Amino acid sequence: MKTFKNSRYLILVLTLLSACGGGGGGGNSEPPTSQELVDLWRDLDDRIDAAPDFSAMNLPTSGGVRYAGPLQIVTSNPTIEMWGQMHLDMNFSNDEVTGGAQNFRKNDDTLLEGSLTLIPDQLIRSEFTPLTATFADARLTEPGVTYDIERLGITGRFYGTTGELMTGIVSGDVVWDNTPASINDGITLDAGGDYILERED
Repeated sequence: MKTFKNSRYLILVLTLLSACGGGGGGGNSEPPTSQELVDLWRDLDDRIDAAPDFSAMNLPTSGGVRYAGPLQIVTSNPTIEMWGQMHLDMNFSNDEVTGGAQNFRKNDDTLLEGSLTLIPDQLIRSEFTPLTATFADARLTEPGVTYDIERLGITGRFYGTTGELMTGIVSGDVVWDNTPASINDGITLDAGGDYILERED
């Protein structure tokens, strides 16, 4: 991916995650599996590599749109890989950006309860980094383990002939606690990662 070739947050994706969403039918749709998410990430990554840069100065000045796709968060020492489905909603009339992430899984396909909400921010119509924003602190859980996501910031840039693709770096902290019933407050781990989103037309 262009944005991360020289970044310390570039993570080699091994045997991971899953794709966005389900197709047609009604009823209860299962969250994407980890392998589906990673397959989608790889497909979008190939498209980003082949796409031209797109200046945010050329985005519409009215209306709105949603971008959606996979998000990866990876901690260091120990390595914990988490993937989820992320979305960003753009209001081009006032350049406000909102969004979130949900349906998290670890690389072994363990489902994590909880979600992230982006603190509303502003799109900057520039040639450089048009988006810097932060998720509100939140907790993801699996049985017997908690992951407190803290100060998780993102950057974002657009790609494609019409700005149909978006990607950026993720960085922050994850407080990992595998004994939540004890007085231990957990271990704070550095976290990095990235996301790749596609505009929903």
